[in-house]
Amino acid sequence: MNLYFLVEGKRSERRLYPAWLATLLPEHRRVENVQDAAINNYYLISGEGYPSILGVHLPRAIKDCDSFPAYSHLVLCLDSEETSVQDRLSAVAASFAEHGGHQLKHASLKVIVQNRCIETWLLGNRSIVTRAPQGELREFINFYDVAAQCPENMGTPSKEIPHAKFHGQYLRALLRDKHIQYSKTRPGNVAEPHYLAAMLDRVHQYPSHLPTFQAFVDFCKDIRGI
Repeated sequence: MNLYFLVEGKRSERRLYPAWLATLLPEHRRVENVQDAAINNYYLISGEGYPSILGVHLPRAIKDCDSFPAYSHLVLCLDSEETSVQDRLSAVAASFAEHGGHQLKHASLKVIVQNRCIETWLLGNRSIVTRAPQGELREFINFYDVAAQCPENMGTPSKEIPHAKFHGQYLRALLRDKHIQYSKTRPGNVAEPHYLAAMLDRVHQYPSHLPTFQAFVDFCKDIRGI
């Protein structure tokens, strides 16, 4: 099977998804040109943010998948941000229909919604949460303990703060405490196999946690037939 990944992020997702796929789909190899997919390949491109991922890049992805029948799946990965997962899925469905996606000739659409954003998933690594937080980090953990509670359910301390921004601030505070550098441009250690392993261990131990991350993992398992 060949997979066409269209991811929302301009930076983090372009680095994290290939790192994760190396573990979750080890038989698949990335191709740099859409036309080069042969057997067990994947192509990955950024949708350059929301809403351009739906209005500009999704129509192009549909056209690509129709032009190159080697692709069995068009995988759309995007944030829910300030809306619900279901509302984001509805927006995708509307755009997909508007641009003729229901007439995809060869590929099937798979939508992965990151609830609320990629940093929310990264908060699923319980090993980065210190047992004796100080200062700003203590305020974050007192507000919501992401080691004990599902990060996807975390709100914000103020309606003025977007979820994605707050979740990103929380993650960076945790990583700084562990002397780990992170930025969207250079995700660093969070792209390493051990970090993904900790996230997988989290959902194994707590099956109700990180449901949208689990949906991505389950999709990869389905592709591998395991």
